[in-house]
Amino acid sequence: MARRVMSLLAHVDIALSGATAADFDRLMDLVADEVAMLREATVRMPLALPRLTGLIALAAFHVCSASLDGTAQRDAERRLSANLVRQILPDGGHLSRNPAALLEVALDLVPLQRAYVSAHQPVPAAIPAALHRLAGMLALLSHGDRQLGRFNGAGATALTEIAMALKTLPSTAMAGTTFAKDTGYVRLQNGNSVILFDAGPGAETLAGEAPFAGALSFELSAGRAPLIVNGGSDHQPFALPRVDVRATGNHSTLVLGTASSAPPTGARGGSTRCTLEAEPGDTTPTTIRASSDGYRARFGFNHNRTVALLRDGWLVDGVDELVPASADTAAVPFSIRFHLHPTVHVHADAAQQSLRLTAADGSRWSMTVGDGVTPVIEPSTFHAGASGPRPTLQIVLRGEAVGTTRATWRIERMSPSAVS
Repeated sequence: MARRVMSLLAHVDIALSGATAADFDRLMDLVADEVAMLREATVRMPLALPRLTGLIALAAFHVCSASLDGTAQRDAERRLSANLVRQILPDGGHLSRNPAALLEVALDLVPLQRAYVSAHQPVPAAIPAALHRLAGMLALLSHGDRQLGRFNGAGATALTEIAMALKTLPSTAMAGTTFAKDTGYVRLQNGNSVILFDAGPGAETLAGEAPFAGALSFELSAGRAPLIVNGGSDHQPFALPRVDVRATGNHSTLVLGTASSAPPTGARGGSTRCTLEAEPGDTTPTTIRASSDGYRARFGFNHNRTVALLRDGWLVDGVDELVPASADTAAVPFSIRFHLHPTVHVHADAAQQSLRLTAADGSRWSMTVGDGVTPVIEPSTFHAGASGPRPTLQIVLRGEAVGTTRATWRIERMSPSAVS
């Protein structure tokens, strides 16, 4: 309903081209009826993106229709401002922690702000403030190819939309390392390599929805070439929630048994802690140290993960550690998953302890693992393809957690001489 109202307002000249007075009245009656229903519905809706979209549509209606009902307009602006403060967190992330929500809100707020200016009305202060916060988070969660990180329901990013948003939003200079503590995302950048890391505690979900269980997952890209990704989502409007895309196994992180780090109850998936560290003699953090207790209640293990981006982005060092919460914790199998972007080719050496990755730009990388885990190449699905799900591959490190268990891995770019 909100989308229909905003679309009619945006294309009213075309919709009313050649229209009679009676046609105009019918169209306005239709819009007025939907606005009245939206006004009631947004009162009852949960604190989530659909409510915010409805409130943006209400504000747009009052501005574009030159409403004489000043009380209704002021009420719509008050409610919109309050929801922008509550849903767009201080670091610029959305309450849902879905990067795609940022783009959706930004592309709705920009034309609304312009409508106020065109109508010679004061813009509510919450709108430009929210756009400023959104700009920073969109920059933080963007890879070199302008795709947003595939976390918490994000899928393919339409390049025209992200280009439009970045062009119209306030310019934001992104530092080499940024930790958005309210949302729980970390961006490491060294050279032209970028790591996006999910150190958040889970996300708010609608009633009956399972959370996206991607605790301590990460994505890696070099320049415009994606390497390690999460499976992402192919969510379609009005489709039933997909449990498989929400599972931990659809993310580039550690899985205990076959379970997810967040149970499918709509609850948050445990708590996380995260710190950033710099190499000796350096002032820019290059290492993420994070922990999650999402598996503690069911398996008795805490998951610690360390990821470092070193040597001007040519080296990624990682350690996954499982620490028992008590002495009588039973052994449990684990797998550490690295989902590859469909454009990445992978080959294993004869000893199966080293793998070679070739990215879309032709750059070659080697992946080696420490003792105690066995790497295997398995099929996977990249749900965030622009044209729908695509088959891809994943590297899986398998082992068994018995007491405190550590698994080390390294992804290193090969020099031109090594490649040749």
